[in-house]
Amino acid sequence: MVIKVCCPTCWKWSELGEVMTCKRCGTPLILQDGRRVDEVAAAPPVSEVPAPPEPPPVELAPVGWSVRAR
Repeated sequence: MVIKVCCPTCWKWSELGEVMTCKRCGTPLILQDGRRVDEVAAAPPVSEVPAPPEPPPVELAPVGWSVRAR
């Protein structure tokens, strides 16, 4: 997937490469959501939320249920 970045000074859009600043003016590039590329690269990785534990097995009826239902 291609990540597009923009220079907030000269408004030139380009693909994210090795550099984190604009080649024309040297301003830090920003992502489409407004975050600066250099800040995102320097941020610690976000840990993923662990998956919930498996639910206990479902019992269709308690033991002896058919006797009590009569």
